[in-house]
Amino acid sequence: MPRLKQWIKKWSTRYRLVVLDDGSFEEQASVSLSRFNLFAILSTAIIGFTLLITSLVVFTPLREYIPGYADTGQRLKMLRLLETVDSLERSMAGAEARWMGFSQVVAGQVPIDTSSKPSRSDTILMSQAANIFARSTADSLLRQWIEQDFNDARLSDVSGQIRFFGQSLFEPVNGRIHRPFSPANPSAGLEIAVSGEQPVHSMLDGRIIFQGYSLSDQYVVVVQHSGNALSSYQKLRKTLRRSGESVKAGDVLGLAGRPAKVNNQAGEPQTISVQLWQDGSALNPASFLQY
Repeated sequence: MPRLKQWIKKWSTRYRLVVLDDGSFEEQASVSLSRFNLFAILSTAIIGFTLLITSLVVFTPLREYIPGYADTGQRLKMLRLLETVDSLERSMAGAEARWMGFSQVVAGQVPIDTSSKPSRSDTILMSQAANIFARSTADSLLRQWIEQDFNDARLSDVSGQIRFFGQSLFEPVNGRIHRPFSPANPSAGLEIAVSGEQPVHSMLDGRIIFQGYSLSDQYVVVVQHSGNALSSYQKLRKTLRRSGESVKAGDVLGLAGRPAKVNNQAGEPQTISVQLWQDGSALNPASFLQY
C-alpha cells in the first residue's frame, strides 16, 4: 500500500514547464503538467495520428502508391473480363452444337438433342412403357402402311403445285430464276434474281440452326424442318433472326438485294441462293415452288 500511494503521488505530482527569454530571463510561456496528463496527451496524439493515416490509406487513392496495393478498378475489370470470356465460351459452344447438327442433317443423320436429357425416373417409365406396348406383327404392318401412304402423299400434286411433306412451300422472294438447280453442283442451290430490296421468307416451319456470314455467300441462314429436312438461304444482305429461334412458313429471315436508290454499277442482278435438303440429299427447290 505505501508503494502504491507513492506511485499515485508520483504520477499526479504537477510540474511546470517554463519558457524564458535567454537574454532577460523574462517568462514567455508556462504550462503545468503531471506525468499522467503528459501520458494522456501523447497517447491521444498517437492514436489520432494513426487513425488519420489509416483513413488516408483506406478511403483515398493514396493506397495505390503503397507497394502491394492494386488499383481499385482492377478487380472489377477482371470480373467483367471473366464474364465476357464465359459468354464467349457459351456462344462458341452453342455455335459448335448448331454446326454439328447442321452437318448431321446434311449427312443424312438425325441430330441428337442434348439440351434435355430424361431423368432416371423418366428412363424407368419409358422402359416400362416399352415393355407394355411391345410392337406386334400387326402393329408393324400398320406402321409400314402408314409410312408408305405418307411418303406417297408428301410429294403429290395438289392444285398444280407439288407439296413437300403435305405442305405448300412459301416462296422465299419475289423474283425469277437466274440460275437453275444443277445436280452436278447441288451446293450452289437455286439462284433467284430479285429487283430492289426484298424480304426473304422461310419456306416452311422450323428452327434456325445456323446464322452467319462469309465472304463468298455473304449472310447465310439455315432452317431445320420436320422430317429431317433442311433449307438454306444464302447471299442475304442482312439477317433479322438469330440462331435457335423458331419460325413459321412466311416469316421474314432477312433482306436481299439493294434499295432502289442504290445503283448497281456492275449491271449484274442481285440474287439469292436457296437450297433444300432432305435426308442428306439435295432437292431442286424449283420443283416445289411456282417460279
